[in-house]
Amino acid sequence: MMKHIAMMALAAGLFVCVGDAQAQCSSSKGEKTAACCASKKQKATISEIKTVTKDDITKLVNTSGATIIDARDAESFAKGHINGAVNFATAELPSDKNATLVFYCGGLKCPAAAKAAKKAAEMGYKNVMVYRGGWADWSQTQS
Repeated sequence: MMKHIAMMALAAGLFVCVGDAQAQCSSSKGEKTAACCASKKQKATISEIKTVTKDDITKLVNTSGATIIDARDAESFAKGHINGAVNFATAELPSDKNATLVFYCGGLKCPAAAKAAKKAAEMGYKNVMVYRGGWADWSQTQS
């Protein structure tokens, strides 16, 4: 249970850049800027984030047109992951807000990928997706 809680905390924390957000949201006089206020109003919902299938992931992996992010803990990632994926603990999101980001985790019952994708969308990324089947679905036919 504690391992699961720690994983969720790390996944949520990956995309929280308080210092960067404060630096971008304040003028040299410490006043909030209009851009900051506008970005805080942008709240993504899980239903706005596109879900992808195993076939979609295969195409994305083969064309290298996306950043695939595994939202599981480092130990699970080390035991197996989608080829080309990066672990959330070490992932650096691209500076291009139009980049395709695909998040996945353990499977249908794992909420980490959806939470991380929602946070990325709130940060302004426009092409965010979740592979709900996750590692459980992917690993069934990839062995």
